Amino acid sequence: PSDYGTIVVTNPWLCALGLPALPGCIGIAYDLVPNLIAAGCLRFSDSSGIYGFAHDHDVGYRYFIEHARTILCISDSTRHDLVRLYRPEREGLAIVTHIPFDCAEGPAGDPRPDTVLLVNVLDMRKNLDGVAAILEKAGRQRPFRVIVVAKERVAPAKALGFFQRLDAAGIQYNWYRDVDDDCLAEQYRSSTVLLFPSYYEGLGLPILEAQQEGVPAISSDVSSCLEANVDPGLCFAPDDVDGMADALVGILDGTRAHRKGEALRRALHEHLQARPDVASVFGLAGTAAA
Repeated sequence: PSDYGTIVVTNPWLCALGLPALPGCIGIAYDLVPNLIAAGCLRFSDSSGIYGFAHDHDVGYRYFIEHARTILCISDSTRHDLVRLYRPEREGLAIVTHIPFDCAEGPAGDPRPDTVLLVNVLDMRKNLDGVAAILEKAGRQRPFRVIVVAKERVAPAKALGFFQRLDAAGIQYNWYRDVDDDCLAEQYRSSTVLLFPSYYEGLGLPILEAQQEGVPAISSDVSSCLEANVDPGLCFAPDDVDGMADALVGILDGTRAHRKGEALRRALHEHLQARPDVASVFGLAGTAAA
């Protein structure tokens, strides 16, 4: 440690492996999902195995608060959760937000008509049952195709049940269980809309990734999803099945006003540029945590 002026701890659970004291380090906080579940702030089925992971994260966040000069949070929502749960007050500790997301212009895709993209949906935290209900309701109004890019984070029977609901509703789908970055980017570019009504996100990266490709995102309006979505008119309460189904049908039909393509990419770029940023987080002078 003495050979380095700055040491970045990339994941809080690393501290549970016996990391020695590194005064002045920088800790990165992606989200507090395990800790919020363990504290009873978030509740999902199939989360009984989260508590060991929550313990390791808890060790890490307490380590950050004791030793770090800066805790770098990936969104304002994550920063709020960290301060709310741990109430850090050590003098010289800065807790800051910075989204290191490069909104570079990519090649234009050739969208398949009427294609709804689901990313990381096979997870109860991602509102799996709500997604099925939204698609069922929208499917009764018009046909469309669904692309699922996700590994299952639920019991196999639960994942199977989701696809059985799509089958029963007559919705055609393709499931990509494991894809590389290039394949994922192609799925974004060739889709009409992203559906992402998650209950909680540290950042909501699929929303940003879709918009970077000029694809509108229908999302929830909780945690960081509202931060990431540049179109507030496409943000809904996670349980608003009717609202999201109507928005989905409107986008597919072309009857609902929304930005897409270059206009959406430009709006995303302006949105990220307007965010309060940290010019040089590694040289940041410590300030008291708010």
